[in-house]
Amino acid sequence: MLHDLKQIKWDSLKTCHGSATEVPNRIVALTSSDAEIRTQALSRLGDNLEHQGDICEVTSYVVPFLIELVSSDQTQEKANILNLLETVASRWVKNRALEQIDYSNNSSSLFEQRTYEAVREGISIYLSLLQSEGAEIRQEAARILSLFRDNVNNTVPKLLQQVQAENDRVTKATIIWYLGKLVADNWSLLGDQLQLIQTLNTIIDSPQDKLLSYSAAITLFRLQKSEIPDKAINLVIDAIAYPQLYPTNFGDNVVAWTACDVLCNLSLKRGIPAFGKALAVVSNSDDARYLVDALLGFAIEGKKFHDWSFLFSVGTGDNGEQIYRVGKTTVPVHTLTPYQQEALSAILQCEQFWKTPSNLLELYGLPSSAQELKVLLDTSDPSSS
Repeated sequence: MLHDLKQIKWDSLKTCHGSATEVPNRIVALTSSDAEIRTQALSRLGDNLEHQGDICEVTSYVVPFLIELVSSDQTQEKANILNLLETVASRWVKNRALEQIDYSNNSSSLFEQRTYEAVREGISIYLSLLQSEGAEIRQEAARILSLFRDNVNNTVPKLLQQVQAENDRVTKATIIWYLGKLVADNWSLLGDQLQLIQTLNTIIDSPQDKLLSYSAAITLFRLQKSEIPDKAINLVIDAIAYPQLYPTNFGDNVVAWTACDVLCNLSLKRGIPAFGKALAVVSNSDDARYLVDALLGFAIEGKKFHDWSFLFSVGTGDNGEQIYRVGKTTVPVHTLTPYQQEALSAILQCEQFWKTPSNLLELYGLPSSAQELKVLLDTSDPSSS
């Protein structure tokens, strides 16, 4: 194993921090019988290959050896190595999706593309690892397979087979979750759409396991967007109310952000009431602010989740106020639409939102206090006159 390591001129390659001369030693250390040595080698190797989102020159040269390791029965760090492979390959996927980089004239982006293509060479290995004895390995295999969307018709049937055969509930939910990531935006490329939809609906209709139902609901949303059934929306709202019962570190899931992603892709007719239900049951002020910011963008600017520009406040005032960046749309308050009035009414009634002061409403030219907002709604409601 790893016999070709000496064929690479490591001293001519660069890591994220300098010369790559130590890289082959760290690759070999991943085969050590000492768990501490393996852990240390994996950490240092990861820092050599990717640092603060940047992919390095040496990374694509290391990938084939990591694939060789995960294909060997002797390797004890398969799940962690798969995780590292997914990390270095995903950078190109994310930047390409956001269209942030001109790949024709950028050395860093060239390293990203080469690394992605090198990781892609291991698809058949990752598919075989779906049947590994280790649950974490099966989870990581599903995760990395979700990156290769041009392989959707080959991968989806294998993932569905594993969903049916899987006995570990967390692993089954993870595979379902990454099915959605794989098929998202490639729905039209999938040949057998009906089988996947039926499988997801069957899981959602079995409410005994919230983890499985939730992952199926989010995956169904990724496939059907605005056509998502009410039962799936209700699961998302329930997760807002009882986040402790749902996965907070599941895949790339943050419950409140996922909820905003789902609700912002509904029509105004369905989305505004759903946001209202979520705000009525939200269990903490941080999640309430995420929901309010998404709702304001949705109701006022017609924005979907991926159009957001905030995600985080940019500072905290002396009184604990959460301060967000400027640049939002000022609302002509004398011409509020019925949907906007409904949205603001839901915000007014959300106790969790008002527990922590913020300038979110001010960014839209709206009153920042509950009392002033109530006055505005009373005066803009024709039925109140």
